[in-house]
Amino acid sequence: MMKIVAVPTLIVVLLATLTNSYSFSSNRKYREKNRKIIDNWKPSASTPSCTCSNPEWCKPIDNGTPLREKELFGFKDGSNTIAYNWTHITSLAWGISQTELCTAHQHGVKVIMGAPSPILSPNTTEREVWIKNTVAQIVERGVDGITFDYESPIPASSEKGKYYAQLIQGTREALHKISPSYQVTVCVAWSPDSIDGRSYPIMDLADASDALYVMDYDTRSQIFDACLASANAPYPGTIRGIQRYLDIGVSPDKLILGIPWYGYHYPCLEGTSPTDRYCEIKQVPFRGVNCSDAAGAELALDEMLNLYNGKVNVTASGYDENMAAPWFNTFDGKQVEQYWYDSPTSLTLKYKYAKSMKLRGVGPL
Repeated sequence: MMKIVAVPTLIVVLLATLTNSYSFSSNRKYREKNRKIIDNWKPSASTPSCTCSNPEWCKPIDNGTPLREKELFGFKDGSNTIAYNWTHITSLAWGISQTELCTAHQHGVKVIMGAPSPILSPNTTEREVWIKNTVAQIVERGVDGITFDYESPIPASSEKGKYYAQLIQGTREALHKISPSYQVTVCVAWSPDSIDGRSYPIMDLADASDALYVMDYDTRSQIFDACLASANAPYPGTIRGIQRYLDIGVSPDKLILGIPWYGYHYPCLEGTSPTDRYCEIKQVPFRGVNCSDAAGAELALDEMLNLYNGKVNVTASGYDENMAAPWFNTFDGKQVEQYWYDSPTSLTLKYKYAKSMKLRGVGPL
């Protein structure tokens, strides 16, 4: 049986695994590849054979409930699943292969498939066909549920938000008719306040799903103040975002706090000294705002730490007390770059905050 741990223990567990370079790093190529596979799925003419050494591992976990008492909701990346620390993970998103399924189910971990590209249409028939096909794919693959991750803009005046909620609700109802153990989660922005033009009906999404995964990262997607390199997920923003979800009526036990196990590095504009604290960055617009984190690039946390600890070309470093995030500069003789990431110190603040607010859990990405 899998050991279920409370959030205080998770703080120790996550930091321990962090020092061992265990990471659900952001892997967009892997995610895009999976999405294509899921979108192009066709039902098999016959029952697929089970390749697990134990046939029971090919079946979804039947524990009578979609969520554990506390969730450690992780994301599959392109690495070998065998390397993961399975002792404390409860759900693994983006997994679809039988190799992933066998290994996860062997350890009592649920495997959550990414949703196919959604149909946001008033056409009830189209929606029902999408739900029927999606549920059939979940059942055939033997996975334990689905996570919706639609992030395109929806104006507040649009009906698309309502159709999205109806799609999620219909999928959840269909899955729970088969088994109450199936899990349906929805990824949402770090705040419910129309981030990046996403004016989604948050309460409808919460009611339609088992949990909301709050993506508390990439919070600099639209920079309204000085166009400078800065923290990926400042701690004050974490508090602000979660509080806003609570303010509008979302129950804390429906919230999983997404945590970035990756950071950003930004090329500083010409004229920046290798020891400068502030790094002015190129203006790269995003959804109508002139400056964004698109001026930088993501870097997995283990790679970030290896670079910093190796002191390769590191010329300055510090810890921003206001944002509760560390940074450092590098200079290769031509280009000054500034790196921002979450360290064990800043991550601990967020895990403790999740505990204090009685959230359902945390989710490293």
